[in-house]
Amino acid sequence: MKTAALLLIIMPFLTSTKVNALTNSTPAIETVFDAIVTIKSQGIDVEDGSETPGFCNGAILSEKIILTAAHCLAQSHVLNKKVTEIQLGKYKYVKNPSGVTKRVGYASVFTQIEMSPDFIFKNSLIKKMKFEGLTTIVMPHEDMAFIKLKGALPLKEYSIKPLKVMSPQMWRETVKTPHPITVVTVNYFAETASTDVRRQGILENLERVNNFEGYHIRSQSVSRVEPLDSGAPAFIKVGEDYYIVGLTKGLAELNELNWDVFPILVYSLPQLYFNN
Repeated sequence: MKTAALLLIIMPFLTSTKVNALTNSTPAIETVFDAIVTIKSQGIDVEDGSETPGFCNGAILSEKIILTAAHCLAQSHVLNKKVTEIQLGKYKYVKNPSGVTKRVGYASVFTQIEMSPDFIFKNSLIKKMKFEGLTTIVMPHEDMAFIKLKGALPLKEYSIKPLKVMSPQMWRETVKTPHPITVVTVNYFAETASTDVRRQGILENLERVNNFEGYHIRSQSVSRVEPLDSGAPAFIKVGEDYYIVGLTKGLAELNELNWDVFPILVYSLPQLYFNN
């Protein structure tokens, strides 16, 4: 997200030669992913100081609760300009004259503008933003937040079911055996190969990074994220159900190495939610 104050070095918008928002990805057509939304929030261009919108992904947890990356909302919070646009989308299908149903791409179906939603951050990040303002660096273990809407999203009208977050107990049982992690993004800007702008990719080359407040994973997998994928959920599938285990932070660079960074939620998220 261009407007956020990040620890990460984000690739310049529209300079990538990639044609898919996720490299080596496939369209994420399962209806469970209809609960992934795009978020437009207010921010500042760090280069010239002009006001500019930022775009991120989010995951619907209920009619009024959306989970996203904290850096997507940090500038809006500091500026006290919380006007936020939430966009629901679905894949569209048509039946040709021969009776064959074909997918014709992903499209927005509903937009809700919230003038002053509540942003819920980890307490450590709230303190940092109070003293550091627009220069706040959002660390991976802090990079999770909720948007609490004033008005309910029309989920039943569009047959959208809220997503599930993996509990700490389920996480402890699940990670005893290898499970692939799937990241799903909606990116209208980076996807240029097709209208399949909601895409999914497998994270198969992962490394765990620990610190005293939690941990995150970094990925050098075949599937790589793009700018504006921030906040996109990462899932583990157990049985027939997908559970959110992490969020997309973005690209981090160190010397000549780079990784996609994904904060892990299973221990931090319950504390964040129930403390508010």
